[in-house]
Amino acid sequence: STHLAAWKGRLGIIFNGDYINLETDVDMKSGPVSIDADVDITDTTIDFGIAYRFDVSEKIRIAPYGGLRYHYLKQEIKLKGALGPNPIGTTLGTSYDWLEPLVGAIMDLGLTDKLSFLVKADASGFGVGSASDLTWNVWCAFDYKFSEKHSLKLGYRYYDMDYSRGSGAEEFGFDGSEQGPVVGFTFKL
Repeated sequence: STHLAAWKGRLGIIFNGDYINLETDVDMKSGPVSIDADVDITDTTIDFGIAYRFDVSEKIRIAPYGGLRYHYLKQEIKLKGALGPNPIGTTLGTSYDWLEPLVGAIMDLGLTDKLSFLVKADASGFGVGSASDLTWNVWCAFDYKFSEKHSLKLGYRYYDMDYSRGSGAEEFGFDGSEQGPVVGFTFKL
């Protein structure tokens, strides 16, 4: 995951990039039937937004933003094996990409001169056109500034996507979530 931000006064440009790849291998054997299934799911998202930062107080800053999120979603299952003496070998799945509207906000709560608590939340899709029904993302982190230009972030992230296209045997979609710890390093130019 990559997060870049450029600020001039209160106006900012925000860029986020995420790449997630989930893979598993399943072997099934029963009598003369032997099937090996390789499952591969790839989700790539790229966010671009324009933000405006408000100072609520000396310790609290909030930056709402809006923009676009690009998604690339691929699902593939490779089947190999045999039904008795007959070999099986086929690949199922496809991929789609799309653009969708994005809104979000970043809150920075200064706890001390060196320690802040950050919350970043966004939502996209909203069922507009070929977009997801809803994709949302929240992360919270403590940010420790160990110099004027460098800091270390430790936190937790939750990401959820609900996307589908088509119906019946032709339906393609993903409805799931991912979560886990976040570690980040910040440097300012």
